Amino acid sequence: MKADIEYSLDGQTWTKLNTTSDLSRDTSPVQSEYNVTISVAAGSTLKLRVYPWMNNADNGGRYLAIYGVKIAGKVE
Repeated sequence: MKADIEYSLDGQTWTKLNTTSDLSRDTSPVQSEYNVTISVAAGSTLKLRVYPWMNNADNGGRYLAIYGVKIAGKVE
């Protein structure tokens, strides 16, 4: 399975956050960290989405359990 992570500030235009991640079923959880700078104006919302897909004719679903997501930043 593979997955892309994207973010948006307006819900219309999405920017890819990562290179395509390779995920394997029946393995330990995958932890990823992305050090990026995204300026979010006061009153705006940062949206994050993850798109999983199968990279072959593998039998099974394409579901991800996403938890422990942390978005940190500072106010300037």
